Amino acid sequence: MISSRSIRSLQPFLVIGLAFSLPWLPYVLPALLVLLVIASLFTGSLTRELNGWSFAPWALGLFLWHLAGMLWTEDHDFGWFDLGIKLPLLAVPVIAMIGPPPDHGTMRRGQLAFVLGCTGFVIFLLLRALALIGHDLALLRAGMHTEEVLLLDRLYSSAFSFHVHPTYLAYYLTLALSIVTVLDVEPRWFARIRPFVSMTLLIGILCCGSKMGWVVLALVLSYLLAIASKPMRCTLIGAALLGGLSFGMLFASIPGFRAKITQAIAALGDVAPDASDSSGARVLVWDTALELVAAYPVLGTGTGDIKNELVRRYCANGYSFPCEHKLNAHSQFLQTLAALGPLGLLLLVFMFVLPLVRSLFQKDHLLTILMLVTILNMAVESMLEVQAGVLACCFLAWLFEGRDDVAEEMRTSQP
Repeated sequence: MISSRSIRSLQPFLVIGLAFSLPWLPYVLPALLVLLVIASLFTGSLTRELNGWSFAPWALGLFLWHLAGMLWTEDHDFGWFDLGIKLPLLAVPVIAMIGPPPDHGTMRRGQLAFVLGCTGFVIFLLLRALALIGHDLALLRAGMHTEEVLLLDRLYSSAFSFHVHPTYLAYYLTLALSIVTVLDVEPRWFARIRPFVSMTLLIGILCCGSKMGWVVLALVLSYLLAIASKPMRCTLIGAALLGGLSFGMLFASIPGFRAKITQAIAALGDVAPDASDSSGARVLVWDTALELVAAYPVLGTGTGDIKNELVRRYCANGYSFPCEHKLNAHSQFLQTLAALGPLGLLLLVFMFVLPLVRSLFQKDHLLTILMLVTILNMAVESMLEVQAGVLACCFLAWLFEGRDDVAEEMRTSQP
């Protein structure tokens, strides 16, 4: 018979597997999270109290409020589907309450596994893009292409990050770059490749073609330069210069890259109802979400009706692209406010702002960056509506917060 001690010994492997697999195997992640919950149930006891300044109690509260939102919803099928997507909001607090918190070694190895997983994934994507460019060139020379081919588009946006949404991949890579910079507890062999890893992650962020990813990268680099040790600061400056050069080359050579910038500027003015670019479409869906907030000011539309209500208003307003593609609100704050009212928004804000305040007082740079980066991305993406967003931010919050004494030990090793 398997003992609880044997099951508990699985925790480090599950943490490492989850961390490494985030960019690689999105369909495996729920199974790994379930196994981590099971390991916690077998090895823990319901004796730990959740810290009100941590992520977990507010994530649990937000999930329960989504569950309550089923009481005033009509589309129960979508509501239950949505709750399934948001199960990490329940699973991670359960792990935090019942399971043993990650020790120093597990936290370090989990964070290192995340960095290596992200770095390896970027290398794979770059090699894949180069192979496809070579294939396209061969077809062009043979006269077998029947339409115009923009070869360098293979290195950009969804053509580059075909497996993970580019914005979420940029989110992962920015956090991985922060781990590389902030933590000084990695093995010696990793210290030798740290400059290469930093530059690889930075190039990956640029190739994702996410405007918010670029903005967040600039902010995080500024923060990291302010807190990094002198050797790491030199690495970051070199990576930033390489990144600037790469950005200039991509801007000059890829029309779609330039279009991202011009579309974002154009979206600051009047946006046509038939706008189909990402910046213009966001303005349209934000306006529609605010209409729903005004129409349902107290409790929101309900957990299951938010999508139908958004699409119905898109079509009524003549917003063809959002209507055709059934877009969400592309802002988690607006999405939650429209679906669950002010209480839902308050729970969402507390879920990230309170850990952020705590991390600032404790000078926990890594947790500060995680919370800031997540908040900024949630301003323009409905991260809790898709697995790539909700599972990643919940798991990483648990991993970065860790246990109070472990976190304190790791902070003392930071510059």
